[in-house]
Amino acid sequence: MPGLGILDRRKHLDQDSLCTGPKFILTEMLRSSMAAVMRAVVVREFGGVKKMKVEADMPAPSVQDHEVLIKIHASGINPVDTYIREGMYASLPELPYVPGKDGAGVVEALGTKVTKFKIQFSSLSVINVCRAKAKKGERLLVHGASGGVGLAAVQMGRELGLHVVGTAGTDEGISLVKATGAHEVFNHRDPQYLKNLGAEKFDIILEMLANVNLDKDLTLMNPRGRTIASQAHHDIIHSKGAQGNLVVKNLFRVLKPFELIFLDNC
Repeated sequence: MPGLGILDRRKHLDQDSLCTGPKFILTEMLRSSMAAVMRAVVVREFGGVKKMKVEADMPAPSVQDHEVLIKIHASGINPVDTYIREGMYASLPELPYVPGKDGAGVVEALGTKVTKFKIQFSSLSVINVCRAKAKKGERLLVHGASGGVGLAAVQMGRELGLHVVGTAGTDEGISLVKATGAHEVFNHRDPQYLKNLGAEKFDIILEMLANVNLDKDLTLMNPRGRTIASQAHHDIIHSKGAQGNLVVKNLFRVLKPFELIFLDNC
């Protein structure tokens, strides 16, 4: 069955580097990695929340040579998942499908050609920050850092040796981002926050709300900076910054569905 799931997830990645990693499968098994069936949320027709049904007898995925099987311990839903479920996204899966894209767990089984992971190895956070080709010492802005993706990006940025700056809209969010490891945190509801952020430009910006903030991000990037937008490209090309600075100059490219969009300030 195509698609990624809340309880069951498939994701294919290159094997060339640790950032992209080997292909892997995320799934919650009923009994063990050798179980014939698994439990998953299934959508058999597009529509509201009631169209999602938990089914306990879905066929369990088999592990191919370059894949690993991951038993899910936690999973989540992002806005794109809801658009797809309602049938309102640009690229829709064939019905029936297993929804969802975010998950974490432990490795249960390995394909014969997988060498970088071991059984019971904790799964990687599902975020493509490595696409930005970050270098130690660069400045990273996580625009909207208090959510799940943002917090993961903060941790990955610190691990990569970046100077990490985050934004959040509440005192609780600011405290959380600081506790997660950001060097600096700004309140993006403060009318002066862009002025404060712009004192020193950023090499990498991870943007959670591109249709609102993209034009701002372009003023905060270094001349050779990179912006990663975690939204559908429809939102990006309709933002003022994209129309004025990106589409005409062809400075962005759209990847496969469900991947991130990259903006190079060339």
